[in-house]
Amino acid sequence: STLKVWDLESRKVKFTLRDHYASLDAVAVTSDGKYVISDSHGSILKVWDLESRKVKFTLRGHSDSVNAVAVTPDCKYVISGSRDSTLKVWDLQPERRFFPFFWNLIKQINTLRKFFTLSGHTDWVNAVAVTSDGKYVISASGDSTLKVWDLHSDKVKFTLGGHSRSVNAVAVTPDGKYVISGSAATLKVWDLHSGKVKFTLGGHSRRVNAVVVTSDGKYVISGSNNSTIKVWDLQPERRFFPFFWNLIFFWHRIKQINILRKFFTLSDHNRRVNAGAVTPDSKYVISASRDDSTLKVWDLHSGKVKFTLDGHIDSVNAVAVTPDSKYVISGSFDSTLKVWDLHSGEEKFTLGGHTDSVNAVAVTLDGKYVISGSLDSTLKVWDLHSGKVKFTLGGHTDSVNAVAVTPDGKYVISGSHDKTIKVWDLQSRKEIASFTGETEIKCCAVAPDGVTIVAGEASGRLHFLRLEGMEA
Repeated sequence: STLKVWDLESRKVKFTLRDHYASLDAVAVTSDGKYVISDSHGSILKVWDLESRKVKFTLRGHSDSVNAVAVTPDCKYVISGSRDSTLKVWDLQPERRFFPFFWNLIKQINTLRKFFTLSGHTDWVNAVAVTSDGKYVISASGDSTLKVWDLHSDKVKFTLGGHSRSVNAVAVTPDGKYVISGSAATLKVWDLHSGKVKFTLGGHSRRVNAVVVTSDGKYVISGSNNSTIKVWDLQPERRFFPFFWNLIFFWHRIKQINILRKFFTLSDHNRRVNAGAVTPDSKYVISASRDDSTLKVWDLHSGKVKFTLDGHIDSVNAVAVTPDSKYVISGSFDSTLKVWDLHSGEEKFTLGGHTDSVNAVAVTLDGKYVISGSLDSTLKVWDLHSGKVKFTLGGHTDSVNAVAVTPDGKYVISGSHDKTIKVWDLQSRKEIASFTGETEIKCCAVAPDGVTIVAGEASGRLHFLRLEGMEA
């Protein structure tokens, strides 16, 4: 039975307003911030002065509980909706309220012409909204309708009938063009000019109790009995042409049949696929398997295997393709890397030097070098022309799980089971930066700018890091 005024910065109660003797169902604040209007379960409204924190006056007239309150933008009028099926328009101008008894008698005739009851609903009035120009009031009722009232003439402009059950919430877009209403699991968007439904938003599974519109008029937010909040896009190009949009959607579905002939499932490995890569020319996909120890090269045009690369004696863990799409490099649990000719499907040579499983492989953009990361805690840089190790990078204290190369080919980034990400200078062969996460590093990538690193932990956390002192 109280109202509380909260300080949004400190998140604390500034003060409490007490004068009601029953539960409060709605609150409205005048746009100038001077007054608060509260409606009570006891069929009365109170207007509070926020500066003095006292009741300015009490509005009596409804014969049943008040469900909703709205204030016109000019702060002159309060509109209330009640379970007595009516709306009342109240004057907020103090000069017509605070004169003594005899002045009220003199002014009463004039006052009665300006302040009135809006009757027309056959059930409770559940919600009320006012257009931004203050000309129209929209009411939502348990009789499944909305009514648009002209505040100048006191008459119904038109009735919006389309919901099949009680209308519980209503809002108006800032430009005054559309009304959004909430009912049993659906919302409807109405054109205020024509009085017709523009479209229906269906997605809630229970009754919609609340609706608001963002100040830019782009989105509607609705709250439902099933404890969900949904945000809806009101953009006209996506919503306001249902017939043509449906045609486009239908055409899209027709095209989908044709698309399905081009996109397919590649299935030929015995069991789990550990890694994959696509050639830069987009002609082939290479997949690596854990259980059959092979790689397969798939033709993306036909969806068929061009050839199988068979030579590793254990699980294939990593795959990379040279920028010219000529060679595939694979890393295996058998501690080796193999370089395969994509034209012939033959093995060019084997890179042997690691003492444990090869987990990650990357190729420099010029196609000259391959960098591998291993369970033996090291990285090796290989010369693709000679097939020999150029040098070894040692610094991790556990398995190297991920490797990436900057676009300029100057730096290598590695991620390890030891929870660290390390940056290596390929010219000096030294570690130049390190970052420690909370769990093991499973993967890493370098953005096209060459200085932004993204690394993923086993915990699911992503780190976005930037190399200091370097230009993008």
